[in-house]
Amino acid sequence: MLPCRLKVLMGSLESWSNLLRPCASELMNFNQNRHMRVWKTWPNNWVPFDWKKPEPQPGFFESGDRKEGLDKFDLDQIKPNLKNLEILKNAPESVKKLYTLRFARRRELKILQNSLYESNLPIRRRLLDKNEYERKVIRLTVAIRHIRDVIRNESQNSAGHKNLVSRYINKRYKFLVELYKIDRESCQMLCDKLEIDFKVPLPYYWPYPFLERKRTIRETCETYCKDIKKKKLDEYKEILNQEKIKFAEEKARKLEWIEKTMAEHKITEDMLQDSKPPIHLAAKYVYLE
Repeated sequence: MLPCRLKVLMGSLESWSNLLRPCASELMNFNQNRHMRVWKTWPNNWVPFDWKKPEPQPGFFESGDRKEGLDKFDLDQIKPNLKNLEILKNAPESVKKLYTLRFARRRELKILQNSLYESNLPIRRRLLDKNEYERKVIRLTVAIRHIRDVIRNESQNSAGHKNLVSRYINKRYKFLVELYKIDRESCQMLCDKLEIDFKVPLPYYWPYPFLERKRTIRETCETYCKDIKKKKLDEYKEILNQEKIKFAEEKARKLEWIEKTMAEHKITEDMLQDSKPPIHLAAKYVYLE
């Protein structure tokens, strides 16, 4: 058996195809005219815009904060916890300068920012409760913005700061979700005041909206068509408003001409309301009975 198999394998293509079934032997005929399939992108080239995938940002910078860093304070003012000291009132200026915010530590500036946010925002539900979700969100927001400012300006390669910011962002989002479940109005108010873009959590059965080229181009196309429709409607409304002005001017001229004609022929409004013409004009008409 072995020499016969070797003879068949080493033989020509005809001897090999004879061993195959008749229906399968047609597969051995190579089609020389077949072309490779060309995959065409969607949509066609006539679309008047192009979509490019946005450049990925590091996770510790994608937190939804529209504001960076702490607020700018008047650095020449004395620290709030030392304003009422009687010793500093009579002290020289060189000594007072040491107790201003210019020489304050970062932690003191963060505490001052927290106290300003808590005093300005209407978040007090209970007087003695200092661990509400609103206060936690405020503290974490101040810490996130402060640490990200440090990463940008001082230590760009600090892995500890980056890890800490990522943890704070996840923790703040968890608190915002819990606050959204409890009170949506206060959550929305807090996000507006702190300038945070909060995305409502989707249900577990909702498909996660991945960034896809086809879907984003379709959405962009819809907005583009809506803008064109709105632009044409606005242009048509402007044309109608111009025609209104012309119609009002023409109407005023015709009313003036009517009043002038009525004054010449001594016609009053009561005459126009009668079903029959006046007496001095009745001789000109012949009524048929």
